[in-house]
Amino acid sequence: SRRPRRASALLCYGGSRGNTAMPRATLSQIEIVAPDPERAAAFFFKVFGWNAMTVPWDGPTYVRMFPPEPGEPVGAGILAPDASGILDRLTLVVRIEGEPLTTVLDRVREAGGRVALEPMPIGASGLYARFFDPDANSLGLWQDLAADAPESGG
Repeated sequence: SRRPRRASALLCYGGSRGNTAMPRATLSQIEIVAPDPERAAAFFFKVFGWNAMTVPWDGPTYVRMFPPEPGEPVGAGILAPDASGILDRLTLVVRIEGEPLTTVLDRVREAGGRVALEPMPIGASGLYARFFDPDANSLGLWQDLAADAPESGG
């Protein structure tokens, strides 16, 4: 029999560290893989308006993107895969404000991406959509449900 889910359980894994203070570990940067980083940067500029620049160094081509500073701390989550097949890989989730998710997904299609999930409500918190960029990287779109948010339905 399956255990009921606990709505707000905090999982703490002590392991061999016990109560030892953990060094600070923050999310610093997200890197995606693309065979043509400059083409990928053009895709993200068309979809999100993110500027980019090629970084000179002795390794493979590296393009640094410049999304706006987040208005709140970056979070992280762990999601079990489901039968749909779209929840099977690392996914970068981008918060969208000021326009409907459907408008962003239209730009994704126009720029060569593939929409995997149209906007759907996630409880009473917000709307979520998912797409793949032209290099099959998985990206999610999140939009808080707020009184001043534009309509985001499909």
